[in-house]
Amino acid sequence: MASPHQYSPTTPVAMSLPTFSRTLSNSGSNSADRRDHHLHDDPSWSNVSLDATGDLAGEAQELAEIVLGNYLSTASSLGCGTEGGSSWFENRVEIEQKPDPDDEDAVIIGSPSLTENHVPCPYYVRQKSGYHSCLTRFDLRDIVDLESHLEIEHRQPEYCPTCGATFSSNEDWQIHIRSRSCVSSGKQPPDGITVLQTQRLAELEDTRVSRELRWQLIWEIIFPGVKSPSLPLPSSGIETAVWRLRDFWSAEEDRFVSDFLKKRQPRDCEPNPTELGSLALNIAIDRLVERCKQDENDG
Repeated sequence: MASPHQYSPTTPVAMSLPTFSRTLSNSGSNSADRRDHHLHDDPSWSNVSLDATGDLAGEAQELAEIVLGNYLSTASSLGCGTEGGSSWFENRVEIEQKPDPDDEDAVIIGSPSLTENHVPCPYYVRQKSGYHSCLTRFDLRDIVDLESHLEIEHRQPEYCPTCGATFSSNEDWQIHIRSRSCVSSGKQPPDGITVLQTQRLAELEDTRVSRELRWQLIWEIIFPGVKSPSLPLPSSGIETAVWRLRDFWSAEEDRFVSDFLKKRQPRDCEPNPTELGSLALNIAIDRLVERCKQDENDG
């Protein structure tokens, strides 16, 4: 019988989830509470080097190797091809969070499909090479996550319609506009969601439709006149692999981090478990993506 924190390919497991402090702007307190495990979205860890963070980065790389090794050994078939159907993980472990009637601090891992657990970013779907981090750095579990992601990561920056310069603050933009010192450059407006599009997206919040249709409506607002691809994804082996690894990590995060910290030598400055896990997951995802790309090239 599986222990509370032991992943089993055939037995649903109960596990207590850690509580993180991260919230998403404009997503409401309830949705933020439901998404505590999305702390791993933080892209600031994506390019951390050993020299920059010392022991934390080194330990995260060690933990990432452990996580990825366990994931690959558990997955008898990684499925890095083009098929996006049912996976070994969907059939062998369930990831839907349900209250445990015997323990109010625990959840039962349930069994929806990959496409019920994850929502793709429209920017990534349209231009995968340019928005690769939307897949590898952001764990979007539902439409509320997606809307928060679009608001935070894809808002169009302030820009000058004459010269095309972009600005990090409204104050800098106003100073530039008032100076009237630039010349026309013919540049196209920068990518991103405009104020008008933001307003239209907000109007969708009260729309009671399926999440597939809601996603289509979001696409039509962001990319008017561009035919929307059909959902659901994943549409490639890389997307399938990343989503499966995220589900595996959701079930096993506590155990991996706890076991790793217990076995390591004590240090004067102990790492923050949340930061360690976040960085390790990002490293594991990057290495998994490279492995999938290599497999596709070899195939």
